[in-house]
Amino acid sequence: MRTLTSKVVKTGIKNGFTVKDFCRKYSIMGEGAFLEQLERAFPHGGSEQMLREIRQNEKNRRPKRKQPSVSITTSSNNEVVETKEVNTLEALKIQEASLSNQIIDLESQHKELAGQRRGYLLKLRKIQQKVDEICHELEEMQTAYEKMAVVNNDVVGQMNQISRDRAQKLAELTTVRAEIARLETTTIAVYEDCGVEIVEGKEIAIDPEIDGLAHRLIEMEICENLTIKQIRTLAKIITISRSTASKVEFIFDNSSLEAAFLASKPLPF
Repeated sequence: MRTLTSKVVKTGIKNGFTVKDFCRKYSIMGEGAFLEQLERAFPHGGSEQMLREIRQNEKNRRPKRKQPSVSITTSSNNEVVETKEVNTLEALKIQEASLSNQIIDLESQHKELAGQRRGYLLKLRKIQQKVDEICHELEEMQTAYEKMAVVNNDVVGQMNQISRDRAQKLAELTTVRAEIARLETTTIAVYEDCGVEIVEGKEIAIDPEIDGLAHRLIEMEICENLTIKQIRTLAKIITISRSTASKVEFIFDNSSLEAAFLASKPLPF
């Protein structure tokens, strides 16, 4: 299915395209899909005017009703009777009787055909009346369809505006949430000399009681490459991370301390 553009639509209208023409040429599955593409082809407005022009093309193409005509052709056979000159009255009377019978027969045929014609005319009037009723109903349906299409386009416009507003609000919400997360996070620097300092975020206690934890850490494998000072610093940051309700993020200058801290996270204390 090829996508409609405003240029394609305008060119098609100039060439007398109807909805069916657009659907056939651009492989669009039905009038509903065509109306959606028409709306997208004119995102800043104008689709309604294009639709009216397309409907006008359909009206122009609609064949005009012609009144059926009935013609009666009366044919007669002129029979040329060549007779030899007769001199008797009897021969003329015979000829008179023959012609009279032929005329009577033709008049009878004409009368029969005239009766048939009256029956056909009555049927034709009924058919024409039905055709007029159907055409009137079609015109009413066409008018109702055009009105509904305008209402539908208005609803589509409202839906598009709501989608744009939602996208904007969603972007604002993402920004606000990111700012909340930043403000709720306390960033603590752990320096090479084992100093600990809050560099960003709300204040928390960074000098907890650590002696008991430090003694346990000395005997653990994760601290075998650390100095006593580093072990006490490790005990301090472990206590801070596990006793503080807010989110805490540590920045390490000492890679050994960082590795030990990461290794301590799954351990129970």
